[in-house]
Amino acid sequence: MRTALLAWMTLIVGATLIGACTPTGQPLPANPSQAWADAFNKGDATAIAALYTDDALLMPPGTPLLRGKAAIEEQLAKEAGGGFKIEITSMETQSHGDVGHNLGTFTVRGADDVVVDTGKFIEIWKRVNGEWKLYADIYNSDIPPAPPVLAPVQVPAPDAGETGPTPSR
Repeated sequence: MRTALLAWMTLIVGATLIGACTPTGQPLPANPSQAWADAFNKGDATAIAALYTDDALLMPPGTPLLRGKAAIEEQLAKEAGGGFKIEITSMETQSHGDVGHNLGTFTVRGADDVVVDTGKFIEIWKRVNGEWKLYADIYNSDIPPAPPVLAPVQVPAPDAGETGPTPSR
């Protein structure tokens, strides 16, 4: 009797734990960034920003960390539009309960359909009120940065009477 009671209690506790760990709602879609790309291609930074959580983080190349929808919208308004089109390819998309990630690559084309940039990204998504939203987003280009432009160095002319360094030989 005691063994049966212990087995029954173990079954109830196990079922409760499994139920608590089971994700609620739909998993992260296979290509969650397609709406981002569609809004970018329309030049609609407001629609892009709406895909992010209120406390989202954006980590674009060459820029300090941006926090919140307003800062993200301001940054993306500089990038979206202008005749550029982006294609996003998701390589790995997984969700674990109310958190998911998306890893992939992107290609940016100019108005003449010439590839002007390629790169990669990592996104962390959170389910907020039943809807998937971007929480953290980092991307960077495959194109190496241009070397810095160095200003010419001005060497002062020697004073009158100076002959310069004495040769060592």
